[in-house]
Parts: sequence; C-alpha cells; structure tokens
Amino acid sequence: MALAQLSASWAGPAARPLPKALCFKPAQPHAAGEPLACNQSRALLRALRQEQRRRRQPAPAAATSDESASEADAPSSSEARARAVAALAADTFLRSEITIGVGTGLAVNCLLEELAARLGAGKLRGVRVVPASDAAAAEAALHGIPQTTVEEAGRLDFYFEAADELAEDAEGSLAFIVGRRQQPAQPQLHRARALAAAATTNVVLASEPGVVVPRLGGSLPVAIEEEGWEETAEELDDIFLGDAELWRRSTEEGAGPRGGDSPYASPEGHTLVDIRFYEGLKLFGENADYGSIAREIESVGQGLVAHGLMANVAAVAVVAGGEGEPARLAWRGEPTAAAAGGT
Repeated sequence: MALAQLSASWAGPAARPLPKALCFKPAQPHAAGEPLACNQSRALLRALRQEQRRRRQPAPAAATSDESASEADAPSSSEARARAVAALAADTFLRSEITIGVGTGLAVNCLLEELAARLGAGKLRGVRVVPASDAAAAEAALHGIPQTTVEEAGRLDFYFEAADELAEDAEGSLAFIVGRRQQPAQPQLHRARALAAAATTNVVLASEPGVVVPRLGGSLPVAIEEEGWEETAEELDDIFLGDAELWRRSTEEGAGPRGGDSPYASPEGHTLVDIRFYEGLKLFGENADYGSIAREIESVGQGLVAHGLMANVAAVAVVAGGEGEPARLAWRGEPTAAAAGGT
C-alpha cells in the first residue's frame, strides 16, 4: 500500500472508512494509574518482570549437540521474529500524540517495549495506550507507558492485537482468531472487541510459526454469561452440529467438556467455551465466509458476551518473514502471491 493511502487512513474514518468489530458488552478498561481490579494483578506483574528479565539475559552458550542447540535457539528465534514484527509495526504506524489500543501476546509485548524505548529516547511523545486486558495493562505499566481509557480518549488511532491464527487467503480477508492463549491470564474478549470497534485502524501482528494459514481452523473461544451458560452453549452447539464440538474452559488440566470441577469464571461473571472445529471453520458443513460464521454466532440470544473471530476487522497485518526474510505488511483485500497461487 502506498504511503499516500496510509496517510489517508490516519486522517480518520471519513478518509478511509474501516469496518468496526461488534462489541456485545461495554468494556471497562483500567484508567491510568488505577490498580488492576483482578486479584491476579500482582501475579501478572511478577510473571511479566520475570519474562522481561529473561529477554535481557544473554544468549545461551553453544550446545554440545545439534538437538540441544536447536532447543536452546528456539526461544531466541521466536523472540527475534516478534521483535522484527514489532519494529516494522512501530516504524509504519507509531507517531507522536496518538492513542493506541494494545492486546496481548509476545509481538504486542515487544511493540510496547519498542514504544517505551522511543518515548524514553525522545523520538516519540504524547503516546497513550488503552489495554485490552489486565495482562496488557500490567505489561504497559512495567514499561512505564501512560495509560488511559477508551472513554477518556473517545477514539483510538490504532488497535494492535496478536493473532493466534491468521487467514492469508486469495480474498485477502485477514480474518484472525484471538483468545486461545490462557497464559499469563485468560482472555478478556469483550474488552478486545470494544477496542477494535473504537479504533480507526486495526493492525494484527503475526510472529509465531504456523500462525498464518490459508483457512482458519482449530478452536474458537466464545465468552458467555456464567449464569445459564448451558442454554447459550446448547444454542452454539446446535449451530455447529456436525462441524465442531463445544468444551467449557477449565482451570485444571484434563477436565472434560463441561470444565470438570473447576470451570473458568471471570471476575465479570463470564465463562469461556471453545468451539473445537473438526476441520477448518465451517458453517452447516460448508467453508462459509468468516463474516457469515461470526454473524451466526452473534445471532445467539441472551447470554452471549463476545467471541474471538475477528472477521472484517483488520485493515493490515504485520507478518514475520521466513528464514532470513524481513517482516512484511499484508493489507486486507490485497492477497499475497502465495495465497493467490503465485510463488
């Protein structure tokens, strides 16, 4: 995409109208300086500090065998991909006096670290962030980045989210899934969707191997009200009968489809169910477009809070390159040569 088009997207929705993600419930992001509401906040901060210390450690010494060398190198290569994606995202989109929303994931964490470095060096000023989760708030606080709320900001210039899976297909849909990760904390899908809806431009980051696929598949998380959750889950199960099965998310290993003895319940009173597709995402046995699948989920009545299928949301993806290749931009509606059948 030309720089002129990019500049037009910065001018606001009137210059480049972008679709908004549906938000089922209003989010309540944390205000700047406000302590995290969840009692897991201290654990989150401890975990993030440990992760930050790990990032700053020197690379491990060369291993004595090819197998151990590969294992020792794996974390650093994942880190390098995430940093490359974050650097390209920062170079392309970040500028002074903007407000951005941030989700969760390694690439987003690296972007926050990059932002903090540029603010500290005086290369940027006046940038505020709105976190989409307690984990994102803790990460931003760790780097000393000013935080605000979407209510105070009124709008977001950008929302950055890391994809669990990203479709790079011949249509250039850039549909993606969020909410699969359960560490350092369970996802807060209603907040992520609220920030996506408030952003002028949504940017999805894909740094992990295997994230970019021709067709989305696997599990799709859905947040529903814990009270009366079975009725809502049954409606979802009816929609995807024959294409997927529903499992309630649990806080214990090896729990069954109903979440075992310790099903997850959020402080807001939500529980999570995962729609586990047998193959790719399907609707009534067909590879329906992602927007149709999202609308079918949203047609479920009382009890539905939010889901992790981001269809017609991302304007652009920042994708890690292959071995020895730089990170790249992929714009919605502009399929790559590989997706279109080229080389």
